[in-house]
Amino acid sequence: TAGPPYLVHVDVNAPGCGDGILQPGEECDHGNSTAGDGCDATCFFEPGFCGEVEPNGTTAEANDGNGCTYFYTQVSPIGDQDYIRVDLPTAGSLRLETYGTSGTQCNGADTHLFLLDGAGTVLGSDDDGGDIPCSLIDPGIDAFASNLPAGTYYVRVEEFGDNNTTP
Repeated sequence: TAGPPYLVHVDVNAPGCGDGILQPGEECDHGNSTAGDGCDATCFFEPGFCGEVEPNGTTAEANDGNGCTYFYTQVSPIGDQDYIRVDLPTAGSLRLETYGTSGTQCNGADTHLFLLDGAGTVLGSDDDGGDIPCSLIDPGIDAFASNLPAGTYYVRVEEFGDNNTTP
């Protein structure tokens, strides 16, 4: 006779930091206590890492991305758009890229990335320029992101097609 078609592995974890569930008092919690991945062993963001705070679906509600090299976001529910504000104190260029939860590969999150000026006008966008299907706005390729004057800019992230969520 044939055996069962699959095996289920169950782990029971006590609630708290490292359980993968963001709880009151935690800035982040992605299920481990590994240093250097953005979320420390006490569930606070490490320097250079930030996370979204809802609502952030308009330029007026944009999360402050200044001082952040990496920004954890989640496009959820379907149709959600996340805005991050970036202030350039002097003229410069912006390189923007989305990744999956690994931080190095896309992992199937089909993102669409937009760069907007301080008035909220779209300067340009990218769908699959990064690790497909993730997005990449590269000032070496995308002239709209290079040699920008000092000022406020916004990054908008959404799921391509607005018909799914992203991790």
